[in-house]
Amino acid sequence: MEIVIDKCYSIRYNIFCVGGVKMNIDEILKRIRKEMNISQEILARDLNVSYTTINRWENNKSKPSRLAMGRIKEYCEINPISEDTRQLLELFR
Repeated sequence: MEIVIDKCYSIRYNIFCVGGVKMNIDEILKRIRKEMNISQEILARDLNVSYTTINRWENNKSKPSRLAMGRIKEYCEINPISEDTRQLLELFR
């Protein structure tokens, strides 16, 4: 299903879009890693967090702090990800 970014909004760590599409931060993180073709270990190293932290975020067992979200956004600014993923990430406050 195609996601129309300008018809999406975020509530906490969830994104809701017209047409019933819902994404959580865990799905966005997996999408980022898939687009960059990197492992959880590499992402953890680059964000200066543990592998366990990335794993917990991606398995929806915990959520990134505001500081961590800032790091993720900065990381994505200097690394290649799709514009759609970048815009979805920007919806998280």
